[in-house]
Amino acid sequence: MRPFGKSGVSVSALGLGGHHLGAAADQKTATEIVHQAIDGGVAFFDNCWEYNRGQSEVWMGAALKGYRDKVFLMTKVCTHGREGRMATQMLEESLRRLQTDHLDLWQIHGVSFENDPDLFIRPNGAAEAMLKAKKEGKVRFLGYRPQTSSASSEDAERRL
Repeated sequence: MRPFGKSGVSVSALGLGGHHLGAAADQKTATEIVHQAIDGGVAFFDNCWEYNRGQSEVWMGAALKGYRDKVFLMTKVCTHGREGRMATQMLEESLRRLQTDHLDLWQIHGVSFENDPDLFIRPNGAAEAMLKAKKEGKVRFLGYRPQTSSASSEDAERRL
C-alpha cells in the first residue's frame, strides 16, 4: 500500500485497469479477474467512461458487488472540451454502470491539447461540474493528468 498524496488514504501500488478488463471474454471472466485481483491485494481500480463504449465500467461494477468497500475506485470523464453538464451526465452514467453512489477519484481524461485546460476550467466547464460533484459527496478526490507541459496545463493545475 502507498499513500495517496497527502490525503491520508492508502492505495495499492498495483491497480487493475478497466480498459483491459472490458476486453475479457464475458462478465464471468471479468468478475473472476476482479476477484483474483482483490484477493491478491489489489485495491486500486481504474476505469474511464469511454473504455470499450462503457462495457468496462459495466463489468467492473458488476464484479465489485459486495467488494466496493474494499477498493479505491476511480474513473475518468472524457469531456473533450464540452460543457460541465456533459461531465455531470457522464458521472451519473459512470456511477450507474459501476453500481456505486460515489467515486474515490474522478479525473479528467485526455488532456492533451493546448486549449484543453482552458476549456475545462472555463465558466460552466467540466471543472465546475467536478467541484459540485465533490461538494455533493459523489466523488472524494478530483484530478487530471496533463499530457503536455504547456504553460496552459501548468496554470490549470494551479487553479484546480
